[in-house]
Amino acid sequence: MANSQVTSNNGHIKAIRYRGNRAPLRHACATFAFPTDANYTATVEQYQCLTLSITAGVISAGRSIFLPLLAEAEYWVTNNTAQTVTFIGATGTGVAVATTKSARIRCDGTNYIRMSADA
Repeated sequence: MANSQVTSNNGHIKAIRYRGNRAPLRHACATFAFPTDANYTATVEQYQCLTLSITAGVISAGRSIFLPLLAEAEYWVTNNTAQTVTFIGATGTGVAVATTKSARIRCDGTNYIRMSADA
């Protein structure tokens, strides 16, 4: 960790970790659902978290969640939907996480790579 900073957002204290010139990742969990039956692009507040937990929402088929292609970004992801969810960047390959499973994923700047088996 190059350096760290603590900030307050809406009265909540959040620790932020910086990796050199990479985007900061918070030590927090983002839990969200698919708002529509379509692929979804994570918001800044969501993708800056270290843990992403996806709840059911309204998807009827496998869907993708688009994350930024930030080199060395790592996430613990949990798929709590009834469909397979693929975590992917705008280009490159992604990681499909099965229904009710969790996995650790990492971005190499081009692709998202599975760092653990579904658990």
